[in-house]
Amino acid sequence: MGRNRVIDRQLVYCALEKFLEQKKMRRTPERYKVLDQAIEMTTHFKVDDLCEQLNANSFHVSKATVYNTVQLLVEAGILRRHRFAGQPSQYEIVVEQAQTNHHHLICRECGKVKEIKDAAIDNHLRQTVYRGFHPEYFTLYVYGVCSSCSRRKAKLSK
Repeated sequence: MGRNRVIDRQLVYCALEKFLEQKKMRRTPERYKVLDQAIEMTTHFKVDDLCEQLNANSFHVSKATVYNTVQLLVEAGILRRHRFAGQPSQYEIVVEQAQTNHHHLICRECGKVKEIKDAAIDNHLRQTVYRGFHPEYFTLYVYGVCSSCSRRKAKLSK
């Protein structure tokens, strides 16, 4: 699942600065570096992936700092955490409203995740009224077997 969208860094930085100001938290270089690296990730990512990329880019920071910063970015509404079945938590940038409502196809065999948009599902969920509940965003997880795994299984069964 590659991203074909451009992330507006200024919008993301403003969201972080507003959150830090509201919470009376410091603006540290580590927080901004972790955020910059998260923006660069082209797929859903795990915290360990983020740590590896930071180290590969010669920015050495403790894993605890990365975990804490990721949690802060989730609280700020900049990252969204996903818990796909049987896998560690994965994250993605979601600042602009247009990016928030999408769905995930998750392969039960290899764990690959593909993002899709479905206007019919989106419209249905937007128009649905839930008594005593005000939805902010939605995502749908669809589990199955991807075409690569299906082909591999078919080859093995011959």
